[in-house]
Amino acid sequence: MENFRVLLLDRTSILEVPKILPGINSLLFLRHLSFSGNGVISSLGSDISLMYHLKWLDLKSCEKLRSLSTLPPNLQWLDAHGCISLQTVSSPLAFIIMPTEEIHNTFTFTNCCKLNEAAKNEIASHVRRKCQLVSSDDHRNGNFISTCYPGYEVPAWISHQAYGSVLEPKLPPHWCDNKFLGIYLCAIVSFRDCGDQSSRILAKCTCEFEDLDAPCSRFSVPVENELRTIESDHVFISYISWSNIKKHQEVEFKKGCVPTRAVLRFKVTDGAGEEIPQCEVVKCGFGLVYEPDDEVSNVVTLPAARTGMNGECSQSEVTTLQSGEEAPTVTPKTADSTSENNIFSSGSPNK
Repeated sequence: MENFRVLLLDRTSILEVPKILPGINSLLFLRHLSFSGNGVISSLGSDISLMYHLKWLDLKSCEKLRSLSTLPPNLQWLDAHGCISLQTVSSPLAFIIMPTEEIHNTFTFTNCCKLNEAAKNEIASHVRRKCQLVSSDDHRNGNFISTCYPGYEVPAWISHQAYGSVLEPKLPPHWCDNKFLGIYLCAIVSFRDCGDQSSRILAKCTCEFEDLDAPCSRFSVPVENELRTIESDHVFISYISWSNIKKHQEVEFKKGCVPTRAVLRFKVTDGAGEEIPQCEVVKCGFGLVYEPDDEVSNVVTLPAARTGMNGECSQSEVTTLQSGEEAPTVTPKTADSTSENNIFSSGSPNK
């Protein structure tokens, strides 16, 4: 049997991901895997982390799925919408290898109402780890990382927070130095009174950087883009690189203007761009992302899950974790010059 690239198991009764046998298993080169609508699977099993080439994983409406194993390092898109029994995710949520092959990440956990606090913390922390560990060259490429899950709290590591939909952080002196990589955006959206969500819903942030000697410059960032019914309150976290920000204020920054304050306004709109006042932004957050200092950026090296073309694990590859984190074992532990950049979309990538 030839090596699979796409495996669609939608609405089947398969109980687990088939075991991977190094050297002979055809799943090693899988890029697209879907269990959407599977009503019996409760766990993916630890072998999912060995699928080094996997880019796309669809778990929508796997209503009996209760735990999520550590994900493979090059996964770009995960959709676990409607996994109503999901309680735990492994720590780390996904392996991170250096240098990274791809930093596009969209991990969706909408309507996973039973996720415990440790799982929510790990999902949010994955965004933070990946932003800090990718190279500065990757950040300059304008890539993005984002996630969402049920909840009501802005993560504590996002330094500027506010109730409501407007945030006015005071920027520190020389904040835009040569170690600056980008910004975190966070919105807590209440969908309790949104009613019919048959049209596309977009949570958007418009940021104005202001300076005493320069006109304010703006850019808009869709934080979330969904075509599905979302219940209760959800946390949306996105990262946008500094290269993307500078595109929208190129003239000012060429003049050497560094803004001293910012005003961020979050709102929820429909597919036509009209604001939906019933979908309320109840909290918001903003944070600056820098290259970590040497003391913080120390990593633990581990044999990678990457598999060479001969189907055998390559010991020359390493995965990385921040120092102080427990290294995973074979079975990881559970734990308007306005321009728009879509940094959180539920649309599937190219397969």
